[in-house]
Amino acid sequence: MTFNGELGLQFTTHIANQYKIPQIIELAELSAGENFSQIWVNDNLGYRNLYVVLTAIATKVPIKIGTAVTVPFYRNPIDFADILASLTELTDGREVSVGIGRGSIAQTGKEVSTPSPYSMLSETVTCVNQLLNGTKINFSDYPLLTSYFNLQEKGKMQMRFSPQAPIKFYLGGYGDMAMEVARKYMNGVLLGGMYLPLLRAGKINELYAKLNPKEPSDRNVDPLLLAEINVSVDPDHKAAMEFPKPYVAHALMTLKKTGFSDSDFQSVGVKPENVIKIYDTFNEGATIQEAAKLVTEEMVNATFIAGDADACIEGLAQCFNSFETQQLKQVVLAKLGPDYSQSIKTLSQDVLPSL
Repeated sequence: MTFNGELGLQFTTHIANQYKIPQIIELAELSAGENFSQIWVNDNLGYRNLYVVLTAIATKVPIKIGTAVTVPFYRNPIDFADILASLTELTDGREVSVGIGRGSIAQTGKEVSTPSPYSMLSETVTCVNQLLNGTKINFSDYPLLTSYFNLQEKGKMQMRFSPQAPIKFYLGGYGDMAMEVARKYMNGVLLGGMYLPLLRAGKINELYAKLNPKEPSDRNVDPLLLAEINVSVDPDHKAAMEFPKPYVAHALMTLKKTGFSDSDFQSVGVKPENVIKIYDTFNEGATIQEAAKLVTEEMVNATFIAGDADACIEGLAQCFNSFETQQLKQVVLAKLGPDYSQSIKTLSQDVLPSL
């Protein structure tokens, strides 16, 4: 079955740290030339700044850009609104898509304090939307933001310029609270790197039901659905399996912390006791890279479509044929592989035409 929605790519700068910004621009140019519709970039402290990267792409490449995902704890909401509105002046009217989430369960809380993450998300999106719409805001209407970013309680703010393209917000996450926040405050949902194991465990339709409950809503349109499908494509099987292991370690810990049960892990081919080993190792102070040494090929296959072109054709065909994936507005092929240029060409020229 053909997927008729948009196809985007995610550049994960913390995994593909070897690419400097001029090279990232070249990769974005290649992606646009291969007819991908959008480039998404993730947000990590200590790596190349997400918004500098997006600005560099927007100045050179005629392609839609997005954040997948940005973290509200990292940026003052006024600065955030300024950044987004400024970006729209470079996109020739193309949407700036803002995937926004609480941050990595495994990492963000080790870097900054993260009080009331879903209140932070709802206040941030409401505040930023008001600013982008030209409304003069009162900081006192946003008590968590005011406290967290040391804003003056009696302060006010209004943007001095207007966005030149649409800005849409997509909740990056899953679970009951995430779906509730998305339904009330966002334009849609970007189901991140957990989409594949959740799909294989039969949990995606539950999320769709929570996002679109039967009771009446004050929304004029249903939330838009987007999802990342993790891929690692390379002609060398070992390289394709090794590349995603740091992310797999993070993904397994996130799944465990958010309620993925032993039977769920077993349903996707992962032994629960091996997940506990990674979980305990990380909690004892190991880095993601150190925890990644415990990741097995079965764990990679549970969270990624990994291997050569033929393996990716088979894995993506199963994904695209599912009812859940057919509901998506966009599939974002994420993480890509050890050689981005080769992966982009292989996906575009060998994999996708066969689906």
